[in-house]
Amino acid sequence: MKLKKQLIERYFRGESAPEERQQVREWFASDEGQLFLKQRMSQQINDNSEILIDHAAPDERMRQHIEARLPLQRKTLWPRIARVAAVLIPILLVSSYFIFRSVPVADDVVAKIINTYVPKAQRQQVVLSDGTIVWLNADSRLQYPDRFTGNERRVTLSGEAFFEVAKDTARSFRVELTGMDIVVTGTEFNVKAYPEDKEILTYLNEGSIDIYNKVLADAQAQSVKPGQLVTFTKADGVCTIASSDGTEDYFAWTSGNLVFKNTHLQDMLCVLERHFGKTFVITNRQLYKYTYHIRFEQDASLEKIINRLELITPVHFVDKGEGYEIYLRKEKKKY
Repeated sequence: MKLKKQLIERYFRGESAPEERQQVREWFASDEGQLFLKQRMSQQINDNSEILIDHAAPDERMRQHIEARLPLQRKTLWPRIARVAAVLIPILLVSSYFIFRSVPVADDVVAKIINTYVPKAQRQQVVLSDGTIVWLNADSRLQYPDRFTGNERRVTLSGEAFFEVAKDTARSFRVELTGMDIVVTGTEFNVKAYPEDKEILTYLNEGSIDIYNKVLADAQAQSVKPGQLVTFTKADGVCTIASSDGTEDYFAWTSGNLVFKNTHLQDMLCVLERHFGKTFVITNRQLYKYTYHIRFEQDASLEKIINRLELITPVHFVDKGEGYEIYLRKEKKKY
């Protein structure tokens, strides 16, 4: 199968349609696609583009060549592999890239468990052994095997991630969370499941997923359709599914954007703390009543965001070095 160059380039720029992305992924698994990826990676190396590898490359010589040329202290995103291609500022974006081919693995092979943690003020991309792409948000943890064995692909998440699951009808893909699991065969969805959050939010972008409730013993699996948002309450296991607008808002963070919809100040500060690696302390309980409906693009600095918040609400941020204290101001800041 021969693909047009324009189709492949649109994929790397994150501009391809869903059916085009699937077509390109299937081609990458072919002999011709594998050769193209090797040549593309070699070209990136020759062009002095930095690549971070956290899986084995297709062959040992390629791996050694990459690692020999890689300044590990400088970690940037290899062009595309996703819609987050050009997002490097204002935070450090780490990307892991793995050229893969789906190969059956014997059930008696013992897989190595990998634990990946993404610190605050960073994001990371991981490509699993089956070709599934996972974008991890700041302060998130993902546990996964270096190879999938048996009839199910399992990973465990704590934090926020956007999954683009490689289709495999013979082996379902299970994301294990606190209180619930998500099971799919191939799809795109975002999961926000930080330990300190009272709820787990799951938004389905493409395909279909099933929600398995682990809190309520007699609960039946619930199916979710594209465009629906799942809200799971950890305390009582109540799970609600509703249609939602603003599709890309739920995974805007993969491009470095920050989107808040009727978000309370304390919840917004939690997001900013993860995004910028700074702490925030609210000094007046009256500030808890303020909510925000606002969007910041990927080039928005913390200073710019703080200035905007001070303009629209009577809050005042005091820089304490490692973080900020937020005070109530009697009058709003004037333009």
